[in-house]
Amino acid sequence: ILTVVALFYYLLIAKSMYIEAPARAERVRVAPALALSVVLCVLGIVVLGVYPKSVVMAALRVAAPLF
Repeated sequence: ILTVVALFYYLLIAKSMYIEAPARAERVRVAPALALSVVLCVLGIVVLGVYPKSVVMAALRVAAPLF
């Protein structure tokens, strides 16, 4: 029963995101500091997704004395 309730709740959110028209048509203004932090996070994710070896090797070197 709780799964059905949760599914209904999440489907309402998805409906409001993808099916209903937006309440306002103008673009969302973002502060420059927030935009910079989002860009840095996206760049970090892309770099770690393409070249994960350096971070993995550093983590292994740090964790090696624990084992």
